[in-house]
Amino acid sequence: MAEQIRSLDAETLPAALFLLNETLRGTSLEAKYDAFSFMMLARFWNFSLNHSLILYVDGEPAALAMHCVDPDSHEAYNYYWGTLPKFRNLRIALTLAEACAQKLRKDGYISVWGDSLPERPVRRWRFVHFFPKYSLYGMEVSEFQFPSAHSNLEIRTITPDLFAGFPIPSGDGVHWCQRMKFLRHAAPFHVFLGAFRDNSLVGYAAAMLDKEIPALIDLRSVDGDLAIGYELLRQLRIMDPRIPLRAYYVFEDSYLHRLLTDAGFQNYRQFFLLCRDLPSTT
Repeated sequence: MAEQIRSLDAETLPAALFLLNETLRGTSLEAKYDAFSFMMLARFWNFSLNHSLILYVDGEPAALAMHCVDPDSHEAYNYYWGTLPKFRNLRIALTLAEACAQKLRKDGYISVWGDSLPERPVRRWRFVHFFPKYSLYGMEVSEFQFPSAHSNLEIRTITPDLFAGFPIPSGDGVHWCQRMKFLRHAAPFHVFLGAFRDNSLVGYAAAMLDKEIPALIDLRSVDGDLAIGYELLRQLRIMDPRIPLRAYYVFEDSYLHRLLTDAGFQNYRQFFLLCRDLPSTT
């Protein structure tokens, strides 16, 4: 059995498309990608082609791993990792995972993050040294529960640079998709709102409204003030009144979790943010 590992590029793109579509089949992420939709996906996530690898067995595509990287923080994010069913008993997934880890470590990265999936229990990630760090929820609302509006707050459309450095309480986590570097790159796909009091920024929200189901990506406020969060949600409701509205990355017991629960949101999924420490495992 001859194995070969290659990076993602124009030549290996057909194999990546085949593997992505086949390994997503029957999962919660099932989709049908063609070259155009895959390039849009890659543009949004800003994949590192050099750190996205395909493993071939006897010349046949067998497994795929796609990563995003942040050279400034020396961290990476595993967007997807999948193996064709016919190869799952050959430890191909382990071979590919270790190749990815070694390549990232060689290039100076210290950790890799990733999200669990309902059909892939967290315990299955331990054999490749990924461990749960945070519990998160996906939440959605079909009927808002809004208190009275606060007239001393002004909500404006802003750019992500305006909330760079916004203080994050120690109890509130930050998902890869909530990081400033990611939001700056993916800004064309988002709407950003700022809450101002006396012309000072006291809260912000990031959302994706140009979707079949509108989604809240992040929402923060100073001092855990729920009134600020309510006004940001109210403005999003005005901008896009479609129901349901979903929130993708809600850390358990965070400010956002408390706010959305009070506003009538319900959990529709639970998942875990996983992390592999590269210096200690490669």
